[in-house]
Amino acid sequence: MADTHENPQATIGFVIYYPFQFYVYKNVYEHLKEQAEFVIDLGVFFPNRQTEDVLPSIEALLTKHGARYRVLQHEDYYYAAYLERFFSRYDALVSVWWRGCITRPQNALRKKVHITYGAGKELTTFDLRKINFDLVLAYGEYDHNFYSLITKSVVIGNPKFDDWFNDSLNMSGISDIVEKLDPKKKTVLYLPTHSDLSSIDELAASLVKAGEKYNVIAKLHYYTPREEPQRVEKLIHPSIILLKDDADLLPLLKIADIVISDNSSAIFDAVLADKPIVVADFHSPEYLDTAHRERRMYRRGAGGTLTYSGSIEQKIKRDGTVDAIASPHELLPTIERAITHDDKAAKRKELARRLFAHQDGHAGRRGAESIRKLLKEPLGERPFLYHAVQHYTVNALGRPKRSPAWVGEYLLARENFKESILQGEKGMVFSVIMLPRNASYRPQALRSISEQDFPKEKYELIELPEGETLEGRVARAIAESKGAIICFATDDCVLPASWLTALSVAYERNPQIGGAGGYVRAAKENYTLFDEYNYRELARKLNVPLRPGFLSQLYEVTNQLPGQNPTGTLSAMSYRREELSRLPHLSTIIHLEQYIKNAVIANSPLCFIPLSVTRLSPLSRGDFMLAERDRGYMAAFKSGRGSGFWGTLADAVGSLVHGYAALARVMLLAGMARGFGAAQAHVARLMGDVSSPLTRRSVS
Repeated sequence: MADTHENPQATIGFVIYYPFQFYVYKNVYEHLKEQAEFVIDLGVFFPNRQTEDVLPSIEALLTKHGARYRVLQHEDYYYAAYLERFFSRYDALVSVWWRGCITRPQNALRKKVHITYGAGKELTTFDLRKINFDLVLAYGEYDHNFYSLITKSVVIGNPKFDDWFNDSLNMSGISDIVEKLDPKKKTVLYLPTHSDLSSIDELAASLVKAGEKYNVIAKLHYYTPREEPQRVEKLIHPSIILLKDDADLLPLLKIADIVISDNSSAIFDAVLADKPIVVADFHSPEYLDTAHRERRMYRRGAGGTLTYSGSIEQKIKRDGTVDAIASPHELLPTIERAITHDDKAAKRKELARRLFAHQDGHAGRRGAESIRKLLKEPLGERPFLYHAVQHYTVNALGRPKRSPAWVGEYLLARENFKESILQGEKGMVFSVIMLPRNASYRPQALRSISEQDFPKEKYELIELPEGETLEGRVARAIAESKGAIICFATDDCVLPASWLTALSVAYERNPQIGGAGGYVRAAKENYTLFDEYNYRELARKLNVPLRPGFLSQLYEVTNQLPGQNPTGTLSAMSYRREELSRLPHLSTIIHLEQYIKNAVIANSPLCFIPLSVTRLSPLSRGDFMLAERDRGYMAAFKSGRGSGFWGTLADAVGSLVHGYAALARVMLLAGMARGFGAAQAHVARLMGDVSSPLTRRSVS
């Protein structure tokens, strides 16, 4: 049954990531709403999560305007089959960005439309990834001249401003703001950008001072309240009306007498609205072309260069189109001068004509007509530069790092395996046995099993039966199973949709192996130094240099060397049924996985594939120590030191030494990551508060 917010007849999806984007889409959507709906994409920065306020903010805004929508949850990104079903109704997707769901392989064959939403920061605006769109709805000849080099582009104007030119702005939406304004004062609208290009740190004090003489309204960039809360704090003051990105910009421009900005694309909204503009010019060309290019880490992930010294928002600071200030103390006198003597109007109007065509209030209609036309017609021939960029990207930047022979064999095996399984295998191929670890994540784990792209009739899920001992319950589950291969999983891990497929290819290519598996990767929000240690252990066992993406350079590793084969973790492991004989008394999952691995690898090779399952639960110090201690115990168990008191004592001491040696290496990692002084506090937190995991980006 469809959600009441959906449009069951929708064939066009407008992908929305933040509230402000609704205003970019609104006037195009209005002409298509019978066949369209919004897709709220909460996995846009997957595996990083959006902040919790994003969904209710977008839902409230869409509901207020009577727009239909569906929600794509962050966890939905784990399930390829679900993504295929979710997007199956759409013939086209419309987006302001090339990221998130529109880039997923499940949408490869859908037509894609880009709606421009900013004219500044040209390294961002003219991002070459937009080559992937089948149609770009351009503002005017300025951006069309670029877009038409790489894809199909149509000049429609700026649909966000249709209500402005039609004199149909909804001013009631800001009535509460208007009530706070002093009618005797002029109104200043501050529109800062984010990151190192923001002027909030420098101008906050001056804006508070400006509040004595002017009404001051600050509308934040959509990243700022979610990623830069310390900057928000600087603008919280009785003399400043502070708004987030769900506020409609155009009514604010209507009541503003002057706009203050920095490097934001909102400068050009003010240009089109013909408002006097004062912009902060606090960054030298040298900074923009060097230090600004450094990669930065944000809550949403890594961020790169946004602009450069020759970008249009930098040029207009130098050519006199806007009033530029070089220091905060210039702000108040420049505001006064620009309000009383606006000598930039002619240049602003000329710039608006150059950037924005069709200032007639019908851009949304033109955009909708262009989308309808795209849906009706086959895609035309791409421009030459499209093919040139694709050629360079594939042949110079994206060469496969794996051996061509490996890749060829892998693709052939993957292409043929389903057919061979369906025709050659008469019975069940896989029995998936779910082991207990953290039941709170069990629904996600079960969903990942049901969403496998493997033929449904060729695998089964075996629930662990009740019993007193772990090995007894597992032995009974194996006895009750029908699969030729026993695949283990834990209830705190989600399997990738291709998991069983990848295992099948491994067994198909390596008939001599007794088992095959991958590795466990922590969900981004739960990544700790303990996970970093485990990640480094992968590189050590594989005997490869630890560098970003080292696993992508591997195809598979097959051997009988326990110390040089990182496979075996039961959350990401499978074995042939005949390899799993009688199990001794084993009290923990770690004991079980180590025993099975040691027993199987003594007789048959194991195959490691560089594919991960995702652990949703955090790995605490206690869990880490227990696991490493158990691994040490099983190593002693395998070595057979002897029985009796002294043998048992030696095993116990050996397991403790193994566990604390691993912890010492984690402490060393902490010191490397944060410096010796910080490491002491860091390790103390690890030892004392295991409930608050650290966050550290994986080198992969």
